[in-house]
Amino acid sequence: MWKSESNISLRTYSQNHIDLEIGGLGDALHWRLTCFYGYPWETERHKSWRLLEQLNENASLPWCYIGDFNETLKADEQGKDLSSKRHMLVTLFV
Repeated sequence: MWKSESNISLRTYSQNHIDLEIGGLGDALHWRLTCFYGYPWETERHKSWRLLEQLNENASLPWCYIGDFNETLKADEQGKDLSSKRHMLVTLFV
């Protein structure tokens, strides 16, 4: 539950993300929250990874990111081989 005195600042946003800073510089619980929606088309998924890399460049706070990355975790979800580097990264992360 959010406290009314919680300080929330919008860092950046786009069609695919909202990046927030929770708490202030002097707060013990000063952290970052990113809500993310990955590109749904496979031909544009590289843009999702590029956006995550750009967001990571400014990662000096504890960081929680949540959302739909639109990456397939199991081959039977799409009926094809998932041996790509991206799939391996997602599998290792989860």
